[in-house]
Amino acid sequence: MKGSQRKTLFSDYSNSKTDFSDWSDPKDKPLRRKPLQFETTKDDTRKSQNLIQNVSVISETTTEIDELRKKLREGQPLLSLKEIRTFKLPFHESLLLNLKDDGFLSTYAFINDLIVLDEAWHEERSKNPVIKNRPFLKFKPFALNALSDGLSKAELAKKDENDNEELRHMLGLALYFSKLEDSWHWIAEELYEQCIDICNNKALVGKLEEKLVAITKYLYAKFLLEALHNFNYAKTNVEESMALSLGKFWNASEMVGESCDILYFESCLLLHKIYLQMANEERSFDIENAINFCRNACYWAKQINCKSAEANALLNLVIIYLAAKMLDPVMGHLENYMKLCDEQKDIKGRCEGYILLASYHKLKDQDGKAVAAIHNLLNLAEENKIEKMTALAHRKLATVFLMQGKVEEMQQHAIKAYNYYVKLNSKHEMEETRCLTGLAQAQEIMSQYLYILMEAENVDVVEFNILMWWKCLRIPFFTNTKLFQPEAEINLELKDRMEAMKREEMSITNKARQAEMVSTLSSVNMNRFTMRFERSSSVSSAFPRMSSVTGVIAFQKQLKDAATLNSREHSKRSTSLF
Repeated sequence: MKGSQRKTLFSDYSNSKTDFSDWSDPKDKPLRRKPLQFETTKDDTRKSQNLIQNVSVISETTTEIDELRKKLREGQPLLSLKEIRTFKLPFHESLLLNLKDDGFLSTYAFINDLIVLDEAWHEERSKNPVIKNRPFLKFKPFALNALSDGLSKAELAKKDENDNEELRHMLGLALYFSKLEDSWHWIAEELYEQCIDICNNKALVGKLEEKLVAITKYLYAKFLLEALHNFNYAKTNVEESMALSLGKFWNASEMVGESCDILYFESCLLLHKIYLQMANEERSFDIENAINFCRNACYWAKQINCKSAEANALLNLVIIYLAAKMLDPVMGHLENYMKLCDEQKDIKGRCEGYILLASYHKLKDQDGKAVAAIHNLLNLAEENKIEKMTALAHRKLATVFLMQGKVEEMQQHAIKAYNYYVKLNSKHEMEETRCLTGLAQAQEIMSQYLYILMEAENVDVVEFNILMWWKCLRIPFFTNTKLFQPEAEINLELKDRMEAMKREEMSITNKARQAEMVSTLSSVNMNRFTMRFERSSSVSSAFPRMSSVTGVIAFQKQLKDAATLNSREHSKRSTSLF
């Protein structure tokens, strides 16, 4: 084995043809290698030819695809930076970046501030969910587009130093948002404030058209009244608009987009509405102020000779006088109101006048005249087929006949009123009419209600008490203390009886619990006398039937029997111990 191993000798290298004298850096010399020549068979030649053919086909197909792409792309522009932003970024971010790149810096800043304000509002609203929610501005493209278009036009007008055009674009944008749902009115408020700032800018005095300023302040006052209910600020703006438009035939139809009267007349009518709203607000706090506001509303209605507005002011004035029980000036104003209604052929207005006339006679204890006024109301409503007023007249007549003890007449009017309210789907009035019918048939006595309700299953005690007190405290149209005195006495008796029943049930329940505890302790000490009181089965089976009177009696008897049985068992066990 050792001899078979080949030994490498120095003579093996010395015999080689390598020239050792030419050892230099191999990087400086090109690599010389003889090309290898492989022997190729016929099969290999065919494969190479097929491969060349396939490559040529692929190249031809690629050329055709390139030509087809060129044809398809002819006339089609490539995506711009704005289009890429639209696809890659959220809509509000791409919109803001586009505005900034286009040079609309004021528009960009205003919309960005609105988005920040909206996000802060939603963050505060999350802490108080009772506040009505509103949509996120940044998630509503239609609102963002409207803001972008309107504000960019206004900014262009400002750059051109066209202040009137700037104000016109801002006002149109504010009108657009004020006509949307109330959840977008906060944006309209911001835009209107920008418009008012432009109008009040001292640097623009003499440059802005007075007509445009007057229209702006009128529209802002209308928005403050109808949307924000800011009556004092609305009054200030509409008075400024009236001062500008006095004696001029300006019209706001073109700006508002609907037919309008002369701007001064519209401003007077708006001031009339503001005074009426202020009167309604002050009615509960200061009667004198409310009366003065109604008089001012009537004055401005007369200034423009608007009979309907004057009648409305007189109607509110009579209502305030009746609420304050100041009866002396009522008849004069009420007669003027009825005359205005006759001139305008206002049937519903006359019906309301008869209702107020009946209330006036009622306060003066003139029941006969009050009934006559209600009959006039009924006849007028039936002639003109006003179902709501007809039902109201029948219900008031039913109340009158109930107080007079005329059950048959009362039932006739109550049934007619109830049928009308069913047709009108007026649930509250239906319930009131049913109560009147129940009074006539003596079904509103508390003991009767107790029996009926306790016979029903699953009676809610809280709802039952609410119903009792509602029946007791109800104030009818004609007061008669003698009629309702027995009902009050029955209510007191019922309350005392219910409290006594509750005390009795609590005492029985406590005794049963004590007996159960004694029996449990005894059963622990003596296993042979184990007889537990299964309160969970007896009491829980009785609770669902607590709503019936018989169920209450059976439950009380069951508790007594259980207590007696447990006391006997306890005595037996105690004697057996000794």
